[in-house]
Amino acid sequence: MKRLLAVDFNACRRPQQEPYRLLAQRGRLTVRLLMPSAWQEPFGVVAADAGLQQPGLELRALPTLFNGRYHRVLFRGLAREVRRFQPDVMWVAAEPENFLAWQCLRALRAAAPRSALALVSWRNIDYPRGALPYKGAALHQALEDRARDAGAVLLCYNRDAERIMGARGFRCLPTRMGVNLEVFSPGPRAAARRALGLPADGFVAGFIGRCLPEKGVGGLIEALQGLPGARLLIVGDGPARQGWLRQAAEAGLPAVALTLKHEQVPQALRAMDALCLPSLGTPAWKEQFGRVLVEAMACGIPVLGSDSGAIPQVIGAGAAPAGGFARGRGGLVAREGDVAGLRQALRALRAPALARALGRQGLARARTQYTWAAVAPQLEQQLLGLAAEGRRPRFLGLDVFGGDRGALAQRLDGWLRERGRAQARTLFYLNAHLANLARRHAGFRAQLGQADLILPDGQGVVLALRGMGLPAAQRLALGDVLPDLAAGAARARRSVFLWGAEAGVAAEAGQALRRAVPGLRVAGAEHGFLDAAGEVRLLARLQRLKPGLLLLGMGSPKQEALALRLAPALPGTVIAACGNAFTFIAGRQRRAPRWMASAGLEWLWRLALEPRRLAGRYLWGNLAFACLALRARSAGLGAAKGKP
Repeated sequence: MKRLLAVDFNACRRPQQEPYRLLAQRGRLTVRLLMPSAWQEPFGVVAADAGLQQPGLELRALPTLFNGRYHRVLFRGLAREVRRFQPDVMWVAAEPENFLAWQCLRALRAAAPRSALALVSWRNIDYPRGALPYKGAALHQALEDRARDAGAVLLCYNRDAERIMGARGFRCLPTRMGVNLEVFSPGPRAAARRALGLPADGFVAGFIGRCLPEKGVGGLIEALQGLPGARLLIVGDGPARQGWLRQAAEAGLPAVALTLKHEQVPQALRAMDALCLPSLGTPAWKEQFGRVLVEAMACGIPVLGSDSGAIPQVIGAGAAPAGGFARGRGGLVAREGDVAGLRQALRALRAPALARALGRQGLARARTQYTWAAVAPQLEQQLLGLAAEGRRPRFLGLDVFGGDRGALAQRLDGWLRERGRAQARTLFYLNAHLANLARRHAGFRAQLGQADLILPDGQGVVLALRGMGLPAAQRLALGDVLPDLAAGAARARRSVFLWGAEAGVAAEAGQALRRAVPGLRVAGAEHGFLDAAGEVRLLARLQRLKPGLLLLGMGSPKQEALALRLAPALPGTVIAACGNAFTFIAGRQRRAPRWMASAGLEWLWRLALEPRRLAGRYLWGNLAFACLALRARSAGLGAAKGKP
């Protein structure tokens, strides 16, 4: 049985402990949950409820630093818990830029370096690098980079988070948030209104959350104005609350604002005819999930939201027209800031038949997709998979191959036999120069991240991988690997096509490969300076020839971008980016002596041959790469011991 150590600053209340209880109940994970001994919320302090006991689940309450500040909270005694429990996987309710993520990585590296780490992400704004919305943004960016390089995996709660964080080099797994149906469930509306001291009559449109201008309640008040019998219920506090109440009074709209404890929220939902979340996105914020929407649906209450962030995804609605609304599975969606659309949706919700239908559909949607019981099986499989894999560091967020030449040849042979694969495989390489380029240009780093395999082409990268805890890493320069690739193509009876370099060089390299590899069939060769029309013609030719191996000998990032563009059009092909390898294979340029290559000094040989062109790349570039490698070492599993 695998051991899961969970850290969650939101788990002081028993309902928030449900996912951990269900994971333990399923019997494949032994779970220890760490929570704060108390947590400061906007409306008061919540003491930890650590009384829940069941087989396979242990609750621990620890003191904290920076309590109530989710992006800076730290747990006292965390390293001791990791050392004693020795988890196979650690699941932390923190985003990678948070202090808690850094603390957990530090504890794992010291006491359980091979244990997997799962963090979470809600991010749906693609902030520019170094511009995260926190004080000390540069520090938080450095923490995020460290989590990425250390091999932390993200459980993403919306599609934007998968896209944004995946492009930044994280491995992302989709997941969903759940609610507790024992807490959030349908109930009589009249009794709920009596309990809260609300009038029994009228159409109550409710809002629950922090009272901030971007929550859009001002527009909701405009939409409710003039609707017969309409009332507004605001549950929450914040700087915009008094302004909303004044606006409602001026509009002649009856409005009540309440500050309730968390356990009273289900009662407030049951008192509503519709839960409204008309959020307005800003350059720095949009709705990441809208948990209250799911809680309302679990209570059988129809919901109305704007199309901000993840709201349409949660409600299951398509695009809303201007001045109107879109119907989802449990509620309605209007455009952000569209008062006319909100008014039309509110009028529609006043129809009892539609309200009942949406309430039933929302309840069914919550039960099947947004309860912890529904989420737990997938979550369990993800955590067990991570526990089996262990933590694998990712240099610059790239999964660079850490095996030897024999393991590589075996994998490439398998690729060359995949004739029926839907699109091409891509093989890229990484050296110090390309690592520096990827560090400066996120787009190029994202291109490298899309490769099926990245080879360490440079002794500096190999040393960085070994320093991160991958002792088997070897230098696998494309010039050395090409004969293996060609031999694999010959064994699989697949042809090879060479595209790149100056006129005549690719053809000469093809002839040299054919002489070196008996039985190899070279389907053709083309230089690397075609215009757009020439590339289109060559692609059509490649689709007719169907080569098993396409070698691209161009500079970066041109060859990587071309490989990714060609991959969908060439199913079953292996596309390898080769850089300057054609000139070496063709004998146009001498490679460094073997002793220099073995010593990691091939860069010095090339610098001596082309000092003017390569001085900046190798002299300043090597210094910049050394800084990257040192940072990667500190994020890894610990330096590999012994020889590979």
